[in-house]
Amino acid sequence: MFALVVFGLTVMISISSRSILKGVIAGIVGLAIATIGRDPITGDGRFVFGVNDLNSGLPFIAVIIGLFGIAELFDQILTHRAHVVKPISSLGRWRPTRGELKQMGKPFALGSVIGTVVGVVPAAGGDIAGLIGWDRAKRMSKEPEKFGKGSVEGLAAADTSSSATLGGSLTTTMALGIPGDSVMAVMVGSMVIWGLQPGPSLFSNNPDLVVTIATIMIVATVLSLGISLVRMRGMVKLLDLPNHYLWAGILVFCVVGTYTTTNNMYTVWVMLVSGVVGVIMKRTGFPAGPVVLGLLLGPLAEANLRRALLIDGPAVLVTQPIAAVLLVLALVGLATPIVARARTARRERAAREAELEKATSGSAR
Repeated sequence: MFALVVFGLTVMISISSRSILKGVIAGIVGLAIATIGRDPITGDGRFVFGVNDLNSGLPFIAVIIGLFGIAELFDQILTHRAHVVKPISSLGRWRPTRGELKQMGKPFALGSVIGTVVGVVPAAGGDIAGLIGWDRAKRMSKEPEKFGKGSVEGLAAADTSSSATLGGSLTTTMALGIPGDSVMAVMVGSMVIWGLQPGPSLFSNNPDLVVTIATIMIVATVLSLGISLVRMRGMVKLLDLPNHYLWAGILVFCVVGTYTTTNNMYTVWVMLVSGVVGVIMKRTGFPAGPVVLGLLLGPLAEANLRRALLIDGPAVLVTQPIAAVLLVLALVGLATPIVARARTARRERAAREAELEKATSGSAR
């Protein structure tokens, strides 16, 4: 399990930042933050400094809302400029043309595979799958310059990857009892409350329940599509509102939603502080994704690593085939972007030298 967590973290680092070093630092920071609270083996308090609220660690929901939602809100407020161009607040056709469907074929297939694979990784979730799918589709596309500017291929790859994680995360949750994402974590909690233990025994003791859950997921997906199509015309009208009304509404929803998770103002303060930290990270080029993933997977990685070291010693990391393969893949995932950028820089340098040599020979004539 430790090797699986390391692999998932390195995948996030390799695609979330232009600088691998900054991605690694962000991941280490996330793992360091995850050590706040009770030791998973001995139960001793670590880095709590006498604050009772820190005994359970930093609340994940507050941190993720702060780093992504509040940070973006603060950044928009700080960089706001009056726009003359009115945003599009009306919808035209929503069904793609045949040409667009053909264009989305490869990204759709790629996103389906990536989403399913990423969904199996504990706690990876749809956001990470969407980022990976978008990045891979951009590299595969014949028009990568259109990505980030409304590319249909990028939209299809990211959305398909994000949606396809459901199957993988459900598999991990039901078969191993390890939540594939935050939604599955809630489902596991609900099952435990009702006296059901996710894992291999669930398939032999309650096969009808497994089929029922899978059927509910399929029905919910179809219903969510219908509801989204009905409400999207009303939702897009929100763009007509002045920015300060949107900012105020978003802030209120973030504060209320965060507070209701624990009914404690401490959680709200964690969210606001995380928002400030998120703005600083955004301005300095540090990705927030590895921090969140490190915070979420840190306790799982630490508990499994220490348990394995106590039982079999350090050799278990290389003697177990699955763990060794995952650790090798993690190293490859970190090394691949570095090698690719070095090759790109070498080709660009060679192209510049060739142009300079050509210009020099032309002037000599």
